[in-house]
Amino acid sequence: MAFAAAAAMLSIFLLLLMVEAVFRAFNLFPRTIYVKSKVPGLNFEYRPNARIKAGSHIVRTNSHGFRGPEFKMEKPPGVKRIVVLGDSMTAAMSLPEESVYTSILQTRFARKKGAPRVEVLNMSVGGYNTMQEWLVLDRKASGFSPDLVIVQFLLNDLTYSYPLNESGGFGSKMKNLLSENFSAYRFLKYVRMKARSDMSMSLRNFEELDPRSAPTGPEFMEPIYDTGDVHFREWRAAIRKFGARREACVNTLFVIFPWPVYQGMSRGKPYPYQQFHDTVTQALDEENIPWLDVTGALIRKKPLGEFWVTPDDFHLNAQAHEIIADTLMPEIEKQLDMLDNAGDSAALCKP
Repeated sequence: MAFAAAAAMLSIFLLLLMVEAVFRAFNLFPRTIYVKSKVPGLNFEYRPNARIKAGSHIVRTNSHGFRGPEFKMEKPPGVKRIVVLGDSMTAAMSLPEESVYTSILQTRFARKKGAPRVEVLNMSVGGYNTMQEWLVLDRKASGFSPDLVIVQFLLNDLTYSYPLNESGGFGSKMKNLLSENFSAYRFLKYVRMKARSDMSMSLRNFEELDPRSAPTGPEFMEPIYDTGDVHFREWRAAIRKFGARREACVNTLFVIFPWPVYQGMSRGKPYPYQQFHDTVTQALDEENIPWLDVTGALIRKKPLGEFWVTPDDFHLNAQAHEIIADTLMPEIEKQLDMLDNAGDSAALCKP
């Protein structure tokens, strides 16, 4: 009996080793691009020097743990440097790197004859909220001497960020260890997830969710955007930090994106979240922080549902990123011209 049990366990172990070897050989179920951050409050960040296959393209991170090409911390002489902070809308893992609006802006500046050299550094991380973006500026991006900081804002940035690791005792730590190191374990987690959920993140299924418990309508957003709610108060504290840094001549521009999910959008219902945009812009005005809302530029072109990457992915597609770059370019040029005319960053510290 004992021999049979031991033989069975050995067979299972050898099978798992074979499965692990196959998964690694074909790069199936690779490690996530996320790692735990050492910065208190940041929780997670991207793995430096990662290469992850995402559909038909490769997502790469540089040695600093941000998406895109390598760049040095020291800013070259004569260069205007723009740092872009944001969440998954700007990290844009569903798109090839060259289709992201930050890359489009970089290409357009590079093609401008007679203009000063401009670097656009995308320091966005999927899942971050405004407070985490502040921590990136304070603990990381400031060391790159940005002339302009763009903060991409999405309506769900008032909620708490997504946890990277399971917290708890020994069992949770062991699960995190297995998930970090073994493709076979990540495969089993994937199978379990699929078995427990029969609903994909499609536009049709979003229409079926309860808007009071899911971010598919104003009913979900209303309590969060109550100015007395803890989410709003904590977000307000975060933007106050950006405002204080702006007063110290670190020039900041908030760029407000639409929340591209709401019930009725497949039937042509108008965008229902403008009241929350107004609450955000009022708070930014009170903190003396410039802002630009790209929502109108998008919905004037076509319904937001047509800007989804795929029917199962509500992140914005390449066409949307082109429109966002078109909308941003004049404002960025205006800000950089003010810098040139003043000779330093002081011109943008006060409106």
